Amino acid sequence: MNTVNKGLFASVALLIMVSCGGGGSDVAGGGIGGTGVSQGPITGFGSVFVNGIEFHTTGAEIEIEDSPQQPESELRTGMVVKIEWEKDSSGTNYTARRIVYSDDVQGPVSSLNAVTNTFTVLGRTVTVTSLTVFDGGLTGFAGITDGQVVEVSGLIDANGNIQATRIELKDPSVSEFEIKGIVSGFVSLEEPFNVAGVAVNYIGDISPITGLIDGACVEGKLSSVVPSSPLSLTEITLDDSCTAGGSEGGEVQIEGLIADFTVGTNPFTVNGQAVRVTPQTLYGNDSSSMLGNDVKIEVEGTLSSGVLVAKKISFRQEATGDIEGIVTNVGTANKTVTLDAGTVTVNNLTLFDDDLRNLGDIRMGDKLKIHYYTQGSSTKIATHIEKE
Repeated sequence: MNTVNKGLFASVALLIMVSCGGGGSDVAGGGIGGTGVSQGPITGFGSVFVNGIEFHTTGAEIEIEDSPQQPESELRTGMVVKIEWEKDSSGTNYTARRIVYSDDVQGPVSSLNAVTNTFTVLGRTVTVTSLTVFDGGLTGFAGITDGQVVEVSGLIDANGNIQATRIELKDPSVSEFEIKGIVSGFVSLEEPFNVAGVAVNYIGDISPITGLIDGACVEGKLSSVVPSSPLSLTEITLDDSCTAGGSEGGEVQIEGLIADFTVGTNPFTVNGQAVRVTPQTLYGNDSSSMLGNDVKIEVEGTLSSGVLVAKKISFRQEATGDIEGIVTNVGTANKTVTLDAGTVTVNNLTLFDDDLRNLGDIRMGDKLKIHYYTQGSSTKIATHIEKE
């Protein structure tokens, strides 16, 4: 078996800067021209929207689950992706040069809990939220049953669990399960170790594998048998998608959940990337007191000796309500959608389900469910739009 560096990836969060009430197209450091890396879930199309930025995709290399040269049409909302980009001399127009997607886990569902909206796949706990996108015939948590095979992409919380941004139901005949994460407890391939905190044995060909140490990011594969503990992996490949990556001094933008946080201690981590705040870090009208484990943030800055030095941190505004109804008007100029139940405003961070993909796909008479939060006294800002 050949060791494969799968490329790039991501884990999520659709963040929003509260002081602005919406997204923007600025990457930390401003700068005129340049290159960088962004990591986060896809929120919409018409180009590709990630972290509130529109990335033009003409000429981009797109890789999905080890398959290179895929068309943009194979990308889906909720996929946590990694984008290598460049921006023009204005500093506002971004072009994706490479987009890579890889799931976090694929396997059979077990331990469904309708109270906590959680289930388990190959030993990994998955949480469903209002921002989770469903595909493959699933329409919500209620449609998930024990034994179904699902593919999950999401954000990793402080306990190593997955907060799902996308769950896709797979064909029951799928012949391969997958688990991705950081290696720990590694001594040798002849002995059990952990991937993403899950105990595994490796039963494949050992001789070609190099670079497998504690802290390495890997993807393991196993055949579609009833999972046991430890899992028996038939393949294991190095994978650099557990962290954002990037080059020394380069611009990086990550959306994710804070982990390893202790008040007064630097750094903490987001999606496995070490992040350091400084007295110069900007928080808009918010403050560093809002930082804490499992808080969703967008952090933008530059890499220094492998640490992301934060120039700006934005806190995601959670949905506080939802409305359902029939579309009576679509305001493409002012980015609004009016239902018979009320009007909401759409921005670059609004998550569209796959059957919509962007504001232009909404039609008069469509029945929608829109999750929102309220800005000011009455303006409703859409966080997630679902077609019923």
